[in-house]
Amino acid sequence: MRPRSRVAALTLSAALLLMVALGLAGCTSGDKATTSSASVASSSSPNSTTSTLASPATTGEVSTTATAPAALTGEKVELYAEIQRLREGMKSGTLVLDWYPPGITMGDLPSDPILFLDSLEQSLFNPDVTVYLMDAAGEAADLRSEIAAMPEVARLVFVSKHDALERLKEDFKDEPEILANLEGNPLPAVLEIWLKDYSKAASFADRLRGRPEVDEARTPGMDYGEWATRLRSLAHPPAPSGVTSTTG
Repeated sequence: MRPRSRVAALTLSAALLLMVALGLAGCTSGDKATTSSASVASSSSPNSTTSTLASPATTGEVSTTATAPAALTGEKVELYAEIQRLREGMKSGTLVLDWYPPGITMGDLPSDPILFLDSLEQSLFNPDVTVYLMDAAGEAADLRSEIAAMPEVARLVFVSKHDALERLKEDFKDEPEILANLEGNPLPAVLEIWLKDYSKAASFADRLRGRPEVDEARTPGMDYGEWATRLRSLAHPPAPSGVTSTTG
């Protein structure tokens, strides 16, 4: 059985919590990070807080300006701009978003489109590659140094098993029943990696798979350009007074 099966074998609740804590939360300024510069190998502390990208992923804030942060490239810039256009349009009343046309949401997305836009924007700043480590790898200092020195890597963050579990406890402190049946700490340590060119994420993850320290390497697999097009198709000016829209 491949090592990656260990992640797949987590209980449903633990896997869901892992996704929330490591996939959706992004990295805030309080996370323990490892710089992605070549000097990382000589860093005196493997958990020093460092950042090389000025983005919501590193500051914990979400920009509402029309200009995309410098951390974004390619189709991420297009999607970011579309999100801001929709936000401003709905705020000013010049745009209406048809949020529940058949086949779009399938009941899996928030009923409030603003909440969805917030989540979609945050996803732009989430890691391009998430590497789940084998327990035997410990903090995988050598692997972390090797990855951080790669020229295509913009930033690397190490999340220990302990920190991953602490994230869960904090996220669900008001719903302790969710963690009630969690035995021990089933969460792996994680490397969160941001690339200078996110479109190379799949090939980068392939290079890491099979390493003895690596349990699994995942990429978002999200088509940012398609999402920008989809959002544009759902937005339109409000119907003239007295006219009822037939869409949605």
